[in-house]
Amino acid sequence: MSVVQGGLDGSSFVVSPSTYKFISGTSISKISETVSVSEVSDTLVRDFLNKMSIADNVEDFRQLYSENFSLVSENGVTKPYCSISLEEKDDIRKMICLNFIIMKCLAELQQFCSGLESLEVLEEIRKSPDEFESFFLRKKELSAETVFKIVSMDVTYSLEEEERQKEECTLAMFLNYLEDIQKGLVCDESRTVNLYRTHSSVLYRQ
Repeated sequence: MSVVQGGLDGSSFVVSPSTYKFISGTSISKISETVSVSEVSDTLVRDFLNKMSIADNVEDFRQLYSENFSLVSENGVTKPYCSISLEEKDDIRKMICLNFIIMKCLAELQQFCSGLESLEVLEEIRKSPDEFESFFLRKKELSAETVFKIVSMDVTYSLEEEERQKEECTLAMFLNYLEDIQKGLVCDESRTVNLYRTHSSVLYRQ
């Protein structure tokens, strides 16, 4: 998700504020009211939006719009430059921001939410969006202790004894894994994820 949002790599999970609002259940119409140019990771798009913000007469605005029409149209705005007005500037900027941050990767965002839902994490996020926000925006480090504080985990629901033990073992491994990351005992690389998933540091070909 970090890569989709324009991050340099996937080693640090960070999303934009508007992306987190989408994940936590805020409607797209509400997100469009607060979306910010600073969330746009593409420097060319961000530079264009900043230039648009300082265009203070309709001639300059239309010229800038015309010169960048391919960028504008790719982000959902197709109105001819000769008919746009200065009063539409803020709405156009918000539309381009929203399209770049949310709409262009909507399928990936929905898939990510489905994954969180399958792990029963999405429900917890939407019940306590303020608690989770600081972790998604990397204001705080995630640890086993904080998981216990904000998530109620029940691994005993209607399972046979053997399956219940597997669930408890998996939960214990995951929390230990988070603690080891926090202590710097494991590196953030694919083999450690494989170790957590399979108990093996080697991925065998089949």
